[in-house]
Amino acid sequence: MALPLVPHEGFNFSVQFDLEDLLFHVQSNGSHDIVISSPHAHRALEVQLPLSGQYCIEFEGGSLELTAPEDLCLIPTGLIHRSSPGLQPARQFSLFLFWQRKPGQGRPSLLAQTLACLPKDVPLRLHREEQLRASMLAVCQEASMPGLFSESLLRVLLQQFCLLLLRHCGQSASIPSPASAAWDAESAQYHKIEQFMRRNFATGITQEDLARELCVSRRQLSRILPRLYEGATFQKKLDEMRMHHALQHLLLTDTPVEDIASLVGYTSTSGFFVAFKRTFGISPGAYRRAHRKEHPTT
Repeated sequence: MALPLVPHEGFNFSVQFDLEDLLFHVQSNGSHDIVISSPHAHRALEVQLPLSGQYCIEFEGGSLELTAPEDLCLIPTGLIHRSSPGLQPARQFSLFLFWQRKPGQGRPSLLAQTLACLPKDVPLRLHREEQLRASMLAVCQEASMPGLFSESLLRVLLQQFCLLLLRHCGQSASIPSPASAAWDAESAQYHKIEQFMRRNFATGITQEDLARELCVSRRQLSRILPRLYEGATFQKKLDEMRMHHALQHLLLTDTPVEDIASLVGYTSTSGFFVAFKRTFGISPGAYRRAHRKEHPTT
């Protein structure tokens, strides 16, 4: 028996429903623009849907870059993390998923067993999972523009999304089929590139260095990068990562701009100024003054 939806003003909602031997409680605080947040954690599994732009989820031991309309992100219960803007203004929509088994149940259903496949220690980026994105976007749209039968429809849409999410996680945890081999290889390449770039962006790395890391030729790498990063070249990917970290220094520290240039991998301050202004249209100092007024850190 589904429990009544608890209405909230605007985008916010809280809804409960059952699926087999599980009781789900799903909440949302709507959509919002991405600004630098303080480290925090939730008592629920958070599912983030980038609606526009690009931003980063930072956590102990790493970070994930999320881009609309390609990605979803699952953030485990209790994981300390924070969001920070990327090179493009970004907006996201989040769902918070709680669940428990119904009292008096016997052996857990397959659905309940699949909960063990959800991420526990680090966020999980789901890339190009169109069915999941479309399902969550339908939830977002219905919540933002409620109409006749919206309460019932929203509950059905959330049930569908939770089932699709658990099916995806359950299938991903199983032994890969031959048909998934190409995707597994591409996913492994993506994570290897991300790790290498995060470790070395502040050094004088070259495309040849990355090619050696992946054990491919430079020519092969020139085909791999545009496929994984929507047409991006090695230099564009490197510049984006350096600019992202430059923003963190500008907004979260008082480090002089000249020092930030070397911290993010530029051999000259003038080169950093030129690259920054080409990306954001203003100088690093002007960016720091303008955004600290909008989003003070204290």
